[in-house]
Amino acid sequence: MLPGESGVTLTRRLRAEERTRELPILMLTARAMEHDKVSGLDAGADELSHQAVLAEGARARIKAVLRRRAPQLADDVVEMAGLRLDPAGRRVTANGAVVELAPTEFGLLPSS
Repeated sequence: MLPGESGVTLTRRLRAEERTRELPILMLTARAMEHDKVSGLDAGADELSHQAVLAEGARARIKAVLRRRAPQLADDVVEMAGLRLDPAGRRVTANGAVVELAPTEFGLLPSS
């Protein structure tokens, strides 16, 4: 329960604005009814969990959302077609060779 506005309304507003449209959203809710969960996901949440979820479960869900929405923000290494992105080490390799990137260039890598 957010002060002044519902999580569903806030999620819709974030998805409508260009600068926050791609922001990963994980909703933790006290509402347990199925239609409440569906409303949150339909509004644009990437994941929706009941508030009573344990800290480890919440951490795992956050990492899962980041892997899907913004792999360069997660600690997990992403590999595809000979390219390897190591966000924690801020390193990119192509077929085993290090690709030299300035910090700004690394930050411009696509999120999906």
